[in-house]
Amino acid sequence: MNFLSRAFISTKENLGKTALLFLVMTTICVFVLAGISIQQATDQASNLAREKLGATVTLQPNMQKLRDDMKEKGEGRFQIKNISIPMSVVDQILKLNNIVGYNLTTTATGIADGFEPITSSESSSNSDEQAPPFRENNQKEMGNLKINGVLEQSLTSEAENGTIKLVEGSGITKENLNQNVGVISQTLASADSLKVGDTIKIKSPITNEVYSIKIQGIYETTEEISEMAVRNEAMNPYNAIYVPYTFANEMKGSDYKDSVDQATFTLNDPLNVNSFLESAKKLNIDFDTYMLNANNRAYETMIGPINNVSSFAKTTVLIVSIAGAIIMSLIIILTIKGRRSEIGIILSLGERKRKIISQFLVEMLIVLIISLGVSVGIGNIVSNSIGNSLVQKEIAVNAENQSQNGFGGGRFGNFEGGPKGHEGFNNEKVDVQPISSLNVKVSGKDFLDMSLIAILIVIISIGIPSVGIMRLQPKEILSRHD
Repeated sequence: MNFLSRAFISTKENLGKTALLFLVMTTICVFVLAGISIQQATDQASNLAREKLGATVTLQPNMQKLRDDMKEKGEGRFQIKNISIPMSVVDQILKLNNIVGYNLTTTATGIADGFEPITSSESSSNSDEQAPPFRENNQKEMGNLKINGVLEQSLTSEAENGTIKLVEGSGITKENLNQNVGVISQTLASADSLKVGDTIKIKSPITNEVYSIKIQGIYETTEEISEMAVRNEAMNPYNAIYVPYTFANEMKGSDYKDSVDQATFTLNDPLNVNSFLESAKKLNIDFDTYMLNANNRAYETMIGPINNVSSFAKTTVLIVSIAGAIIMSLIIILTIKGRRSEIGIILSLGERKRKIISQFLVEMLIVLIISLGVSVGIGNIVSNSIGNSLVQKEIAVNAENQSQNGFGGGRFGNFEGGPKGHEGFNNEKVDVQPISSLNVKVSGKDFLDMSLIAILIVIISIGIPSVGIMRLQPKEILSRHD
């Protein structure tokens, strides 16, 4: 009788041992398959998140460096100074790779001339009853309108997160550069009976000139009025007017020609942020005066939980594989000890030791084939259950940590450090939600990877006891009765 026949007979007759091996192998296969499938699902979710969000890098004045310099010079109280960024600096960065879009912004204030800005009742009450007599005039001289100069209105953070939405006319685009056109809020338009095509006048508190602006669009906003906006009309979201950045520069004076307050670059993949910053460092740009702030926190917020789950899945596959090999090796060692007489008789009949080892291997493979079939049937259910349970747990833990730390976004709240030493303050809200579920599906590749790992475990678990079998002698085995 050859070793293949003996393997089938042994498997059939020793049902208790076979059932034990089946349970152990099935458990190992299911958990290994779950770990591999979850890992694949997290990779797919990460890719989708990267494609959806991209990443932004912002070029802006290094205000913290300016503060530090003023303190060193002993200039006393810090006064905010407008530092513009020359377009020549922006053009250098635009030559770098991985940029799929960019926007330029310049912020100014204006004074409504011939129409009334939106004023909250509390603001009016404060100015009439509590504020000093000069406060209202002083506020008006500083400006009661916020002028948002942009290259592309659709690329502003307000437009991308849905805070503002164009309801009539057209928004500001690069085609409007060097034109006196604007987009006003629906609330302001209704209050002053303005419509698309009308012309309004705005006075610059800096140049004291009055500019005419043709209304080319009207937007609605869902932004809430902050406490500061109640006191300052220029900060009221209804009083924000979007114009080409070239017009905003003109309102700020000749010193701001061919410059911007901020440039935002959209990259094709958050994974390219570090290389982008490294390339930018080699440019002829004074990064003591300007800074690059990598704002990929939205991406990190989305994939934070699934990254932890992916790491857990990798660890699970490794631990289950090692533990499975050890447990199965122990089972086989105990099995061999109980079959010493059988081994001795077979050896005495002239059977080679390698065929005996091959018999044990075939026995294990028979059980493994059955386990693989069962694991495929329940793999999807177990993988989805474990994966989504882990994601929900990670989200709950992150939310609890943020609540305990008193931060609303990330480990350091609103302070964001850019990769490779580029750091700065980031006050932009992260409005995305973390990925809360995984679509775990067992693919053919996942099953193949799991099968290869399972076969490797079987080979290792057979290989360890085989060392003892190779040392056995028929006479020695048959002479012992333990």
